[in-house]
Amino acid sequence: MNVVKKQKGASLLEVMIGLFVLAVGMLGFMGLLTSSLTMNQRSFTLSQAMFLAEDIAERARANRDVLANYAINYSENTTATASINPKCDSTLCTEAEMAAWDVAQWMEEVQQALPNSDGEVSVSTTGGITEMTIKIQYTLKEGKSGTGDVADLGVLEEFKVVTEI
Repeated sequence: MNVVKKQKGASLLEVMIGLFVLAVGMLGFMGLLTSSLTMNQRSFTLSQAMFLAEDIAERARANRDVLANYAINYSENTTATASINPKCDSTLCTEAEMAAWDVAQWMEEVQQALPNSDGEVSVSTTGGITEMTIKIQYTLKEGKSGTGDVADLGVLEEFKVVTEI
């Protein structure tokens, strides 16, 4: 009977320690989940930017004779595809008309896919090699560069691709 009296409250202490360990584990899991969601959103945004850069590069490759017509600057107001005539998705167009159509359609896609976005395309030829530099700027919905820091929300991020045409 003496042994039993010494054990009084021991199981309560074990339960309390177990709950503390569980609480610490749950806090760690919540931090991991938050970080995972932040990185998932950032990864999605970067993949959208990559798809868009690849899209304009392929459009330019298909229309190589007027590559200079694909060059646009940030904040350059391109004409919306709704106001371009002829409509190159349903009518035969010249190469220059197709380039204007491609750029307008691409800019619409950039602005729809990424938050507060803008695009820039430059074409240069050096030593017989033609390169296209595509830059896409957008604001972050989630933290920057793996930090997930709230202070980085709304920061302008730039995605850049240089490809040979």
